[in-house]
Amino acid sequence: MEINKDRFHNLYVFAGGIEEAPARDAPGILHNTIGNSANDQIAAQPVNRLVYVDPGVYYIGSYIWEIPSDTRVYLAPGAVLMGGLAIRQARNVHIFGRGVVYQGHLDPYYYADGLTIDHATDVSIALHDCHGRQ
Repeated sequence: MEINKDRFHNLYVFAGGIEEAPARDAPGILHNTIGNSANDQIAAQPVNRLVYVDPGVYYIGSYIWEIPSDTRVYLAPGAVLMGGLAIRQARNVHIFGRGVVYQGHLDPYYYADGLTIDHATDVSIALHDCHGRQ
């Protein structure tokens, strides 16, 4: 968590146990379907849908991905989302895994939060070590 717009002295908050990775090949999982342009495809899936982000580097086209309601996002070890995440006026959003959200490529004068939660309910974030070590 960035405090007072200070990118270099962040606060890290850890609570609860580390979740197990979901089955990668389970039916109904969307793979690497990220960004605002993919939200229609995500919304077409059943409630509590899962977006599984495989290892690799993924650029969020608009720099901020607004995650829709009733969506779980799993970041596999080695997954890097280049940009920020926003949960605005949404409910039942769960982000978990061992990947990272990275903004080092952005111009320091470009303002984008790594994670924005605004007027949202039933939100949980559980990210742990992008290399999968415990």
